[in-house]
Amino acid sequence: MLTMLFGILTTLAQKDSFEDRLKLDTIHSAKMEQWEFNSTSISCLSDGLWEHVLPKSTVGTDKIILNRNELNYFLELDNVKIKTEFELFANPGHWENRFGKQIQTLTLSKPLHLLAIKDGKLMHFSVDSLVGLRYATYYPYGELDVVDPKMVPIVYQQKNSFDEHSPILFVSSIFLDYIDLNEAKVRWDTVAFGSEDMSGTRRIIGLDFNGDGQDEVLTFHETTEVYEPSEGDESSTSARSIIGLYFKNHWYRTSFWQEGPDGMEGF
Repeated sequence: MLTMLFGILTTLAQKDSFEDRLKLDTIHSAKMEQWEFNSTSISCLSDGLWEHVLPKSTVGTDKIILNRNELNYFLELDNVKIKTEFELFANPGHWENRFGKQIQTLTLSKPLHLLAIKDGKLMHFSVDSLVGLRYATYYPYGELDVVDPKMVPIVYQQKNSFDEHSPILFVSSIFLDYIDLNEAKVRWDTVAFGSEDMSGTRRIIGLDFNGDGQDEVLTFHETTEVYEPSEGDESSTSARSIIGLYFKNHWYRTSFWQEGPDGMEGF
């Protein structure tokens, strides 16, 4: 079976590698140390299985953030078609001029597979429609001009609910055949940090697919409050988040955002 799987994935990879297709970059050692991305053993995502899972950011408990390039990739893996596309919400004019009408409600020919944390456990969900709400950021990837409009992150609402701060994992049916969710371990940690004029909280969520102690997915969500003595009792709060996927002995960033003056920026 693994040989068959590898053959399927090799055929897909001949067009473009998984990392190139989805624009994943490796997390360098300095960033790994800063965010505490640990790798003590080999990932269970072997034989190309990593090409069948992508963890992404969420908003609240029922909204997900991804771009059309990522969505199209997983539609192709499970041969899912978009049946209908229509605008439930108007596309802002300044966005439409640059990226077209991408804020759309999509209905699918068959469900897509998702994994998310619900009541502290990693669970399987399905989604047969996505409601496009808005663009997630003013400056995708920190750039004013995005060459490929399909790389612009969009906030979608879907029918399922999950735990707050849980990543959402897009997976294929092949992934579900090889990963036993009963063996998966979910790790939640909260770390407080700070100084005299700053305090912060870092929430760490680790997903270990086979229960061997090595996380394959790590999510960090950090909230920082800075006090301004010169402004009396005033303070400012900011947040940032990063998600990493561990395969081929490297951590790859699948999502990053931070709050800027115009809202969330990054991805």
